[in-house]
Amino acid sequence: PGQLDELFEVVVASGDEGIAKPDVEIYERAALRLGMLPEECVMVDDRPDFCEGAERAGMRAIQFSTTQKCIQDITLLIDRGGERY
Repeated sequence: PGQLDELFEVVVASGDEGIAKPDVEIYERAALRLGMLPEECVMVDDRPDFCEGAERAGMRAIQFSTTQKCIQDITLLIDRGGERY
């Protein structure tokens, strides 16, 4: 993970885990390490298959195409108190 460790409290890297997205287990491990249920997590990615994997694990997923659209989607999710939109 390198510099990611400096930016994030928890980093779950496929290479370290031996499991890659979109395998549901990688998302479940991330939630477990955060001390949260998958339903309490949001995964942001540009790949639809990775977002679908997160949703199969019970997470909310935001697929982004641009930074601005991603910020809008995250803001909308926060404004709705975490409800799906």
